Amino acid sequence: MADKKNTVQLPQPSAAEVEFAQQLVERAKADGVSLVGPGGLLVGITRTVLESALDAELDAHLDETGVDEATGRRTNVRNGAGREPARLRGGGDQPRRGT
Repeated sequence: MADKKNTVQLPQPSAAEVEFAQQLVERAKADGVSLVGPGGLLVGITRTVLESALDAELDAHLDETGVDEATGRRTNVRNGAGREPARLRGGGDQPRRGT
């Protein structure tokens, strides 16, 4: 049985979010894309959401860093974000989005 004190209440999706999700599912079915499993809709959506969240976290972190007073340069910057392919568990490479 799940530990109820560690359960997180998720917000209810808005009507627009529900409609968007339904459209994605309908399009995936029409295109012959699996909903779950490798290469499926859920994998793609999960990857996109996680990458977007991590990018936002990194942006927020870098915005908090200061400028080195001696050089006038930022003390922490992104270095080549999105240029290297993501490493997959199976050993292959997957190009990052936007490249």
